Amino acid sequence: VWALATMGVTPDEELLRAMQARATALAGQFTPQNVSNTVWALATMGVTPDEELLRAMQARAKATALAGEFNSHDVANTLWALAKMGVTPDEELLRAMQSQATALAKDFTPRHIRNTMRALLQMRVTPNEELLRAMQSQATVLAGEFTFDDVANMVWALAKMRVTPDDELLRAMQARTTVVVGEFTPHHVSITVWALATMGVTPDEELLRAMQARATALAGQFTPQNVSNTVWALATMGVTPDEELLRA
Repeated sequence: VWALATMGVTPDEELLRAMQARATALAGQFTPQNVSNTVWALATMGVTPDEELLRAMQARAKATALAGEFNSHDVANTLWALAKMGVTPDEELLRAMQSQATALAKDFTPRHIRNTMRALLQMRVTPNEELLRAMQSQATVLAGEFTFDDVANMVWALAKMRVTPDDELLRAMQARTTVVVGEFTPHHVSITVWALATMGVTPDEELLRAMQARATALAGQFTPQNVSNTVWALATMGVTPDEELLRA
């Protein structure tokens, strides 16, 4: 199923039923990678597993997480996949997955951090304090490796969770945003300024200039929501846009 999903192929209904039935029958033998690959593939295909397979996969994931057998990639992918499918794990699995993510945080890549935070947000779950500290600490260490998408989604997720980053992470995220802002789309511009304003943060002058310049360059592509988010954020920060941005 991983191979089919990677190739962008969704199996026909007959094969899908047969694959799900076989996965359910073998779930107790699945390795952490088997679990992660299977739920990732189904989510990537836009397929919600049948209830029997979903129960079996969650049970296996729980046993695996409680045994501490997941690696960082498997944890992040499994959480992302469950969120993508609209599934909120039961409390025991959620605790076990957060515990594993905390233990493995120093192995997380920027993508793992982004996917984990976004997944928890989609599940309407605020990470426990230990996981939040671990994610923020690793994000600070890796800030220089964050893509424009990683940066925007990280600050957006924290703002949506009503979490204000610690000073060190905030400085690192602002510095990285200044570097990658030239790659921002209208969506990235609007969610980043919205997130900073929501957290009560006014960007430093260099970032503010860069964000305004990017917003001006992309203004013709802004949706109504992009416009609304951006002007609301600047007003909330007490920032008067420069003349060029105002005209745009």
